[in-house]
Amino acid sequence: MGERRSSIRELASASGYSTATVSMALRGMGRVSPETRQKILDLALKMGYVRDNEMAKVLTRARKQMGQEGAQETLVYVSEVPVDKHYPDSPAVYLLYQAARDAASLLGYGLTNVTVERDVRTHKAVSRTLIARGLRGLILAPFTQWSPARLEFDWAQFASVEIGTTLDWPPTHRIEREYHEDLLELYDWLRSKGYRRIGLAFSKQRIKFLKYIPESSLLLYEQWHADMVRVPPLYDSYEWNIDGFQRWLKAEEPEVIIIFESDARSWLKQIGVGVPENLGVVHLFAQNGNDTGLIPDMSLMAAEAVHMLCGMVKEGQWGLPRRRRTHAFRSIFQEGKSIREIPLAPKSL
Repeated sequence: MGERRSSIRELASASGYSTATVSMALRGMGRVSPETRQKILDLALKMGYVRDNEMAKVLTRARKQMGQEGAQETLVYVSEVPVDKHYPDSPAVYLLYQAARDAASLLGYGLTNVTVERDVRTHKAVSRTLIARGLRGLILAPFTQWSPARLEFDWAQFASVEIGTTLDWPPTHRIEREYHEDLLELYDWLRSKGYRRIGLAFSKQRIKFLKYIPESSLLLYEQWHADMVRVPPLYDSYEWNIDGFQRWLKAEEPEVIIIFESDARSWLKQIGVGVPENLGVVHLFAQNGNDTGLIPDMSLMAAEAVHMLCGMVKEGQWGLPRRRRTHAFRSIFQEGKSIREIPLAPKSL
């Protein structure tokens, strides 16, 4: 059976506009403001409204008419959660969208958001809807709720750029963080503060998304410095829950931990571990001024993704690339309040 498609009446009800206004907006006709028309086109996309091939042509013409008044074309930000609010476990999704929208606007492009469900059976429907509307330039946001994270679109029809390293498929161009250099400098800074026992407190899912770079760079750093003490990472032997976290801290006794997930932050409060007096904490996604850690340069990463994608769209570079490009950007270091200097133990005579 074919998938159910939304009607103009349903679009009107959901948008709060009259059916006449919705109809004119979809056709690019009448005295409909560019803002209203964009809202209706975005909603039509999210609700899966496709009348027929002729309607796809009409929508393309409407976007071109909008381009004369503002954006020349609309790019799509594909994410697993909506971008209308901040999600604690997916902070980058919201922030990257804001930065990408600003970068697209400066280049004369619009940017709309489409959320994709985990069920891969729905991906083809989303893919067809995007193609029908002539929306073929995709920015793929980080996907952290799925494993494996795959997007089963008709990739021959799209130009795409991924931000982050979370997707197993598609193999497309990528904008990511330069974790290796960032972490080597971070470990060196921690050592200068007196820390010798560095623990990695990540979930198995997170360390996979990070391509095991924190562990590999720490192993390398420990080889360079004989005074560093190896602390087995949490994900090797313990479950990702408060009990496993607490047992790991007690068994391995790290002096400082590297974290990403908000879970670890809340667990420390629940078990009464004082930061930084009892334990130093470094955040790989520092979210407030008290966090010591790394802040991804969202504006730079999003702008690079938009610039790369716009070039591909202009040149008609559809489909997955034969040679993938990866652009990596250094993070911003923030010296917050979750680290203190600790005295080194005196050397024995």
